[in-house]
Formats: sequence, C-alpha cells, structure tokens
Amino acid sequence: MKTSKLFSAILFFSLPLIFSLVNAQTPGVAISDSSGKISDASAMLDISVTGSTKKGILIPRMTLTERGTISSPKAGLLIFQTDNTSGFYYFDGTSWSRISNSGFSIPYSNYTTSSGDAFSITNNGSGTGVYGFGYNGNGVYGQSTSGRGVYGYSYGGVGGSFTTNSGYSLIATGGNAGIGTLTPTEKLEVSGNIKSSGTVTASGFFGDGSGLTNLSGSLSLPFSASPSTSSNAFEINNSGGTAFWGQGNSGGYGLYARYNNAGNYGYVGGSNYGVFGSDGSGTAYGYLGGSRGVFGHSNGDRGVYGESTLNTGVYGMTNTVGSNAYGVFGYNGVNYGYLGGQNYGVYSSGQAGGTTGWSSTSDIRFKKNISALVNSLQKVLTLRGVSFDWKTDEFSERNFKSSNQIGFIAQEVKDILPEVVNIDSEGYYSVEYDKVVPVMVEAIKEQQKTIESQKGELNSLQKRISELEKRINKIQTNVGSAPIPDSENQNKSVSN
Repeated sequence: MKTSKLFSAILFFSLPLIFSLVNAQTPGVAISDSSGKISDASAMLDISVTGSTKKGILIPRMTLTERGTISSPKAGLLIFQTDNTSGFYYFDGTSWSRISNSGFSIPYSNYTTSSGDAFSITNNGSGTGVYGFGYNGNGVYGQSTSGRGVYGYSYGGVGGSFTTNSGYSLIATGGNAGIGTLTPTEKLEVSGNIKSSGTVTASGFFGDGSGLTNLSGSLSLPFSASPSTSSNAFEINNSGGTAFWGQGNSGGYGLYARYNNAGNYGYVGGSNYGVFGSDGSGTAYGYLGGSRGVFGHSNGDRGVYGESTLNTGVYGMTNTVGSNAYGVFGYNGVNYGYLGGQNYGVYSSGQAGGTTGWSSTSDIRFKKNISALVNSLQKVLTLRGVSFDWKTDEFSERNFKSSNQIGFIAQEVKDILPEVVNIDSEGYYSVEYDKVVPVMVEAIKEQQKTIESQKGELNSLQKRISELEKRINKIQTNVGSAPIPDSENQNKSVSN
C-alpha cells in the first residue's frame, strides 16, 4: 500500500512535466483522460475530461486555523476552508475573501479607503438597484467619512425608498424627500407627527398652527397662521423675562392685530407711535408714545379711560422738550387739557372744576426756612385788579374764552409778588392766584391791627371828651345854664 501511494504521488507530479514535454509545441500544460489533448492558448494549465466518467480538481483543503499558518500568501492564492463559514477563499493581497455564488456572503462587512464608490450596483431594467430587508436591524446601512453613506439615483423612478410595515418611511424623488408619503411636493414633506430632541431651524412657517405645542426657544420668521380654534391661537407664558418681544423696521410694526379683518385693529412698535388702536372706522382711536404721551380721540364715549384698584389708572410720560409734548393730552372738540407738559403739570384751555377744591401740599414736615410775610398790606394796596378780554383772534390755539374776564396783569404782579409769577419756555407770563391768598390774609391781619389800635385811641379820646362834658355841665349848673348831653352814653357804640 505504501508503495502504491508513493507511485501515485510521483505519477501526479510527473504528469505535468510529461504532458508539457509531449505537447511542447503549445505554451501551456494540458491534462486530459484522452491522448493528444492540447492546452488552450490562453491557459498555462488546461484540465479536461472527455470520457463518460467525469471528475473534478481538488484544491488544498484546510481549517480556518490552518489557513492562518500560511506564511506570506500571494495575491490570488486559492484554498477551500472546511470549518466556520466553509467555502472557497482567495487572498486579495490584503485579506482573505470568500467566493460566493451570489457575489459575496451574508453577513457581509468590508472596509476600503477608495476615493470612488465602495459599493456600486447598476440595474438597467425596471427592478430595484439595491434591495435590503431587516426584521429588526437596518435594511440598508452605509457610512462614509466625507461622502454619502447610502446613495440612490433613478432616471425615471424613485431615487431611494425605505419601507416599513406601516407604509413608506422615506421617499426621495425629484429633489424632494417624503416620509409617510409617496408624492412629496416640498424639499421635506412628512405625513404624520414630527418629533425632534434638538433644534429645528426654518426660514418660514405656514399653516394653521394647530400642531405646534410646547414651543421653546426661538421661532423663525416670517410666521403666518390662520387657525379657527376657540381657544388662544397663540399663547406664550414666561415666568422669567419678556413673554413676547417684537420690533418692526421700515414702516412695519413690532406687533399688529386686527379683529375680523375690517374690525378693530391696533399695533405695537410702529414708526410714529409706541401703541396705536382704532375701531377701524376712524370714530375712535388713540395711541401711546407719540408726540403726546397718551392720546385718545372718540366721537362716542371716552377718549382715554383708565382704571386701577391699586395704583395709577392712566399714566403718561414724555421725554420730548417742546410746547406740544405732553404726558397725557385730552380734547373734547372745544376745550383741551393735558398732564405732564413742558410748562405745566396740569393745564386746561377751558374752565376747570370739580366737586371738591384743589388741594396743595402744605405739610410743615416738607418745609424749611419758614418766615412770616411782612408789608403784606402795602403789597395788596399796590396790586391792581383789572377786567379784560382775551385776544382770541391772535391766540386761537389757546382756546381763550370770549367773555369779559377779571384778574391781574402778570407783569405788574411780578414787581410786587414775584413768587406767584411764572414764565414759560416761550416767554409768556402766568400767575398762581392761589398763592396770593396768604398775602391777602396777612394784609387783613395788618389792617386789623391798625383798626384795633385806632379803636383804642378812639376810646381814650371818648373818655376825655366825656370828662370835659361833665365839667362843663357842672359849670353850667352853677351859672344856671342847660346841661350838655352826656356824650359818653351817646357814643357807647364806639367802644362796643
């Protein structure tokens, strides 16, 4: 047996040489079960079986571990692996690869640093270029450092289609991508809910806004929506800073609102006013932060109305310096008045009145350098009261009354009581009439002192006269003349 095996081995390795010598006229070696076989011109080794009993060729067989002991394998080396994933393996110069009847084995994983496509399949028919299906994992998965992980292109069909049991999960066609729809009409169209744990940035949003909930962060503009909900269409709650902040430029508004298209409207942050509101017909309108701090116009009820249970009902302020700048301005078509103007805290062009008197602060705790008024009587005697008519034609904007008036001439009062005269920014004089009252009081007191002094002197003279009358009567009695009436009793009313 040993001799037979040795002979067979010698014969196996000798045959190529024998046949090569026999067929030396050809460049290759031919092995065949029939004589006279010549190798094909394109082959260095041509093995053929022409008889009825067909046979094959056996490639070296080994395990995965044995394959690993091959030292410095050459590219193109072929073996048959008998364990693990058995099959024919070839060495490509870098690693061993299994030869599969489908092109490559599954599962398949590889790595390349090529600048071209790592994996490319072209189907010129009507079928799918690449089709992948996974029960729990990815149907198709690709990863690239700088290129495309998965790329699909179709002349007339869908570039990429990803399907789940519930329908199409991703469609890319005509430059548009769709999720849950076969016919996307935008760059990305989603049929269903969208959930994102990161930031969604968009240059615009259009729709009824009904699906927007729990918004936080910044909302990209422009934003437009037309909901028909009975609740708040747009609501922002902020427990910290400003809930809503808007700014408009180039004739726009920071915030604009209108009721029922042609109804009431208003805006915040316009080019002329901080806040403006109108009933839509021009009958009533008003604004805040214009040339007047607060302005209201109404042909119906109130131009400006404010109510507060704790603090200020209406508050207005202007930082503009000018005769037409007011904190709060009111006009009824005839008379006007304002609060917080350039020259007056409160001003009225018409008659001012109320159910109570005007109260001025006078607490001693606010005052210092207090001294009594002197020469008040002389000052009052110097004042000149006059009657006059206003120059209504020359100063029509001041809405002066046309009836005859009484008062002082401010320029004359200034020389006597300068404390009660004011001059506004335009050089016009005014008199604080209420401040004349203390001077009048002190003048009356001075006059009363004079009266009391004169009464004392008069009583003294009356007593002297009475004494003289008594003496005269006594003398007349002695000489027999009629007595002189008692002047003391006749003039008791003087002392009383």
